[in-house]
Amino acid sequence: MSKRFYFISGLPRSGSTLLSSLLRQNPAVHARVVSPVFELVHTIQPKLSRQSEFHTFYDVPIRRAVLKGLFESFHSGTKSPVVFDSNRLWTTRLPLLFELFPDTRIVCMVRDVQDILNSFEWQFAQNPLETTASFGFTAGSSVYSRMDTLMHSEVGLVGLPWLGLREAWFGPYADRLVIVDYGRLVATPADVLAMLGETLQLPPYRYVFSNVASNETAYDASLGMPGLHSVRKTITKVAREMRLPPDLLAKNSGHAFWKTPQTGKRSLVML
Repeated sequence: MSKRFYFISGLPRSGSTLLSSLLRQNPAVHARVVSPVFELVHTIQPKLSRQSEFHTFYDVPIRRAVLKGLFESFHSGTKSPVVFDSNRLWTTRLPLLFELFPDTRIVCMVRDVQDILNSFEWQFAQNPLETTASFGFTAGSSVYSRMDTLMHSEVGLVGLPWLGLREAWFGPYADRLVIVDYGRLVATPADVLAMLGETLQLPPYRYVFSNVASNETAYDASLGMPGLHSVRKTITKVAREMRLPPDLLAKNSGHAFWKTPQTGKRSLVML
């Protein structure tokens, strides 16, 4: 049976792990906290171009088949007919995704950037004996350098996805985005899952919101940040003290462009 592919992208620390944990309760849906397929595509696509001496062997149908085959091969082990492939950088590759999967949709998770950065800072403080990939495996940096690293426009774990999301929001594929706000997902998960299911025509399922714990222990350990993708058994919003200095808060304010009315004629689905 041919699988139907959707994608989860958007900003980090914005509920993609929680959403995936809920979606995969449905036996018809396959979803994980993150997928390596983006890295495979990012690595192999240049090899199909003029970068390779063999590029004359790769016409358009072959390139399409090879790249689409990466998704199908990686997810061949699941029997679920609906697959959500998660990576915060898919918003930077929308033309390719819609070339390979013309009917797909991109679920984009959003959250105030200040809260995202504060979440990373709390996670950093909980692992004082570790160095982490989030900050280039360096130790002893200040909160200012850590936030600069996260917000870097080319490699930052927050800055690059934020720019990708902004490009997607104002780009030609905006009507193919499904925006899910972290606060609303936590506050009303049943409503969000119902609307998402209707929008994407997912097989119906009665989700359980009191037993959604998820723990990507091995993956988080490899990043040097244990607990990064842990999900509590019961969905609750945890109020965290803001640990960013006032000047950093001011510097990273005004980034929530999704809270302003959309300009232009393109429409988005906001859940």
